[in-house]
Amino acid sequence: MQKKISEKSFDEFKNEPIEKLLNMSDRNLNTLLLELFNRRSKNIIPKDVYQKYNDFYEFFGPSKENLRNIIELDNLFLNCLPEKYEAIELSPITPFGANTCITKLSQKNILSTAKNSEVCSDATTALSYEACKKRKSLIKDPDKINTDINMATIKKVLRMQQFDKSKGYLQHFGQFATITAGRKNVNFEYEKIKEHIKIWVNLLIKLKENNYSLGEINVGLCHINIIEHFIRNNFVDRKMINENSFNDFDLFKEAGINIPSKICSYDDFTENAKNIYSLKLIKNNIENLQLMIDSLKNEYPNVNFYIEMDRKGGLGYYVGSCFHIYSKELNYYVPLCDGGVPDWNKKILGDEKETSVVSGVGSELILNLYRRKK
Repeated sequence: MQKKISEKSFDEFKNEPIEKLLNMSDRNLNTLLLELFNRRSKNIIPKDVYQKYNDFYEFFGPSKENLRNIIELDNLFLNCLPEKYEAIELSPITPFGANTCITKLSQKNILSTAKNSEVCSDATTALSYEACKKRKSLIKDPDKINTDINMATIKKVLRMQQFDKSKGYLQHFGQFATITAGRKNVNFEYEKIKEHIKIWVNLLIKLKENNYSLGEINVGLCHINIIEHFIRNNFVDRKMINENSFNDFDLFKEAGINIPSKICSYDDFTENAKNIYSLKLIKNNIENLQLMIDSLKNEYPNVNFYIEMDRKGGLGYYVGSCFHIYSKELNYYVPLCDGGVPDWNKKILGDEKETSVVSGVGSELILNLYRRKK
């Protein structure tokens, strides 16, 4: 019976304009695509599949890292997690549009399936949906509404956009990810950002103790309003940032902005610079970041903390405080960890008070660049 329905649907819509396909119900579109792929598969021979496997080896081939080394690193991460973090195993797929509806990521960079789903491309967004599922039940209970959800995962993710392989980036790679979801209040953002930074700094310190050849650990904090300030006031172009977010690109130098890109406090700016770039408008953001840095410095005296004024990544992704953690060698910074405050929970649950902090590390990048060969 199902076979007849599929064939009938395919024959009915095969000559229709693309507009009709765009407005088709999920069920009918799935039926159409399944029949399409079923018919195409009947003309494929093993030689063709093997050719595709070789032609697109970066997508279909195995990880470059030894599985024993991957598991060893996974265990180090799990051992660095605070006990309150629930470690969960995510599905390999998420609902179609899971990323594009809450971020500004392009669907072209995500592998969509014929069954109204997509291959997981970001463990932090996938964690957000599970966190929202848990938070939704807590919101209804006045005694539990302020209960945080803390989760972490180890996930293989796939990205379709091309990366610079010379820097160790891969199409599919292991990712460590964490989320703290809760109710927005005065202290949530800053306390949880510090908590996430400590998880990753502790992991990197542990890796150095286990003979990983990491360089000097640097933590750059920012608030997305800082870079938005320079865009709003026409000091820098948003398109320039988006096109170079993954490049070795000196944003302030290219835009002719004559202020330090890394600072320790608001007082690092000259009075002239404060006036030219209207920096008083972001003074509060900078001072709040400084309070976080002062607290973290006391606990990690051998880690460099600073405010990253020229952060390029995170536009359309974060809405609040955010951070990068780098390994620095010979004045070259390799970004290993990224985290911050998005507005995804607010969007998913339709509740302005719902918020979260998410963060993640590319585990196979660390293995590729820093694990010493025995």
